[in-house]
Amino acid sequence: MVKVQHVNSFYAASVATRLIDYPRLDGDIHADVCVIGGGFAGLSTALHLARKNTRVVLLERNRVGWGASGRNGGHMESLFGHDPDDFEKPVGPARINSMWELSSEACQLVGQLIEANAIDCDMRRGVGHVAYKAKHSEHLRLGAEKFVARGHRKNVVYYDQTELSNLLGTERYYGGFFDMDMVHLNPLQFAIGLAKVVQQAGVQIFEDTDVSSYDASGLNVAVKTGAGMVTADKLVIATNANIDRIDRHIAQKIFNAYAWVIATEPLGSARADALMKKRLAVNDTRMFIDFYRLSGDDRLIFGSVSPINLNTEEKRKRVLRERMLAIYPELGDVRIDYAWEGKGAADLKFLPHIGEANPKVYYTLASNVAWSVLNGKLISEAMHGDRERFDVVAGIETPALPIGVRGREALVDAYKLYERALG
Repeated sequence: MVKVQHVNSFYAASVATRLIDYPRLDGDIHADVCVIGGGFAGLSTALHLARKNTRVVLLERNRVGWGASGRNGGHMESLFGHDPDDFEKPVGPARINSMWELSSEACQLVGQLIEANAIDCDMRRGVGHVAYKAKHSEHLRLGAEKFVARGHRKNVVYYDQTELSNLLGTERYYGGFFDMDMVHLNPLQFAIGLAKVVQQAGVQIFEDTDVSSYDASGLNVAVKTGAGMVTADKLVIATNANIDRIDRHIAQKIFNAYAWVIATEPLGSARADALMKKRLAVNDTRMFIDFYRLSGDDRLIFGSVSPINLNTEEKRKRVLRERMLAIYPELGDVRIDYAWEGKGAADLKFLPHIGEANPKVYYTLASNVAWSVLNGKLISEAMHGDRERFDVVAGIETPALPIGVRGREALVDAYKLYERALG
């Protein structure tokens, strides 16, 4: 049987010689914990549990990093937002400081895992937010000042319009700030490298293993797959956007958010330097952002986030090329080598979410990739009796979205109106 391959992306091409074929589960097996999902959240959960002497089995329907973890823009940030006050209302004043501490740890954890385990994934530092409209620039400037004054971010630099133009090689933006502690990287290389660390820690990883259902009504949790079953004391559902296949009740809390991404041909160092000499990662201030950065071989990795599925390579190339040229018109002669899409998940507050479906079943949801990694650590702490940090995140109320097709269509319609208003 031929194993499912990663989508045709620049990331997949970069890991072609690094892939490990993990076996398919064939038969029955027992573990202390079963983890469903081979993305950042599942891998992190498995690793942190294994380091606490827990027997872990990890099941992945396709391949490690096959979903959103291996297709996103690669920006590992803390909480989304341009101002720390943006999150006080949804998070609540009682836990906002703890959330910022955890948010800082999320980004540090990614860097620590990479450096401690020598994971080759083109990690660099410097992630920023730039003003798509003039009226956004003052909000970013004040936000940068608050981040530093309150100690939430220590290495933040604000640039006015002229300074930003010199920094990014474009006059498109009106100002912005960069956090030089935040990292960006090749996400699929990170996922593949992290899986090797997880396996070395003693976790049994199974790919090409589709979970059909689970039953937590007995003494153990029974997780059924196409060719076998895992019985475990506890279960962690870490499938993010695909959680509706495993638990439709939890899935009511999220909507799909698609990342469209292109990668140009290599630009060459001189041309890349003219665009972005400091090799930073950029996000604009639209509701559904445009983002970009340079790869290790000087390609421009450019993308956008939307609730709309662009289901062909031709559409992605056409739409994203147009958006890229609005920022860098001088790239009109540049070839687009790859165009792909990844399906992620977000709740109405764009916050990380963890919880318990029942005392034996934990789950994790996060639209933020760094938080996906931290959520796994928090779940491992809770499973071993230290619930304080887990409860900070789990205590954030996450309302269910409108159920059914009509509710999801309304979100798409709202996005279209928002984009139209932006012009």
